[in-house]
Amino acid sequence: MNKFLTLFERYGLIFVLFYCLGLLTSDFSQNTTLLDADLDIKIDSRSTENVFKQLFWITLFLLYVLSAVKTKMHIVILKHYKGLLLSVSIVILLCFASLLWSKYPGVTLKRSFFQLILIFVIGASAYFSVKRSSFSKCINIVTYVFFGASIFSIILGTGFDGNTFSAWESSKNNYGAAAFFLILMQALSHRFYPQPLIKYLRTNVALFGFLLLSISKTSIVLCVLFFLGKNLRQFESKILMRVIIASIAGIFVVPLLLSNLLGGSWSIASAIDLDALTGRGFIWSVAYKDLEENAKLLFGYGYGAYFNAGEIPDAFNIEFSFLQYINSAHNGFLELMLQLGTPITFLIIGLIARLASKTKDSLCYLIVGILFLFNITESAFLRDTHIVWCALLYVIFIGTFCSKPIGKLTNTSN
Repeated sequence: MNKFLTLFERYGLIFVLFYCLGLLTSDFSQNTTLLDADLDIKIDSRSTENVFKQLFWITLFLLYVLSAVKTKMHIVILKHYKGLLLSVSIVILLCFASLLWSKYPGVTLKRSFFQLILIFVIGASAYFSVKRSSFSKCINIVTYVFFGASIFSIILGTGFDGNTFSAWESSKNNYGAAAFFLILMQALSHRFYPQPLIKYLRTNVALFGFLLLSISKTSIVLCVLFFLGKNLRQFESKILMRVIIASIAGIFVVPLLLSNLLGGSWSIASAIDLDALTGRGFIWSVAYKDLEENAKLLFGYGYGAYFNAGEIPDAFNIEFSFLQYINSAHNGFLELMLQLGTPITFLIIGLIARLASKTKDSLCYLIVGILFLFNITESAFLRDTHIVWCALLYVIFIGTFCSKPIGKLTNTSN
């Protein structure tokens, strides 16, 4: 059993990433439209009782618990990473606390438990991949499988929808985010476990090529920004991250609360056209209006109890409107406000910024800032196994664990 657990500690990360990238549940049939993608998400959200999903994550959770006990991981975390544990625990507790005001308590409880399991599994897989020095190898294996699956989809001819490529994913944006995720993870791997530069560059060129095939504008633009910012010094990237986070909070969260306290009604949706950002302006205006008119600014509807409750939110249930098929606010900060309220959303943003600061690494600061920008046009943070949420967690965990090398903090020889 000990040999099995040791092997799992080294390579368990691979299985986590396979699932998050959709490779364990890949569908190579012909893909269609963005509206179909929203419908796919809706079907998936109504299938959270899926036996495979439950068994998969519970199994990983139990195996990592056994490994944690075997290697005394909890002692190392409590002794050397108290700040990380405290901040993550507060985020999870806030999700559970929303049970007190949730419109659908059963959904909130289920979603909160899943986030608890997900965050623990991602944290443990990061911890052991650093402890066993297998992070780089795991990322390379997952990247090669990603290449193989993408090429297989091209050979089948089912991954293209017109000029865009989505392979096994439900949309080009999901596939683009997956390719972008691997570019970020390769950079993280190269930072802490340097590999031959030529090999690293070849892998990046290939990943960026697949990203271009997706024509996912958000991921492509952010990837270019990431490449341009990679050489920033630690101080510069930390300032950039803080400016991005502060600007986002100052644009999407704070004005709504302040205007309401002053008796007004203003949000970013009031300042942009309804057709802006491919219709997101209209979606945002409806969501912001819902928050104000239904007195949900302070607490929201409960974690996971807005778009993921199996029913169309009242504000979006407009007959003959595409809003009936929308299953996301297409803005992660707005979606958090709809679930947890404005003050808690502001607190979570602050906690994530605090966690990012613990990494003490310029590349990690840059990646966190880039992922915050991604969350403006897509709902990713605290959203099930969204690949960008997973990326944020891995950057924070890997960066923190590598800032205080685990091997030097424990005397275990397992």
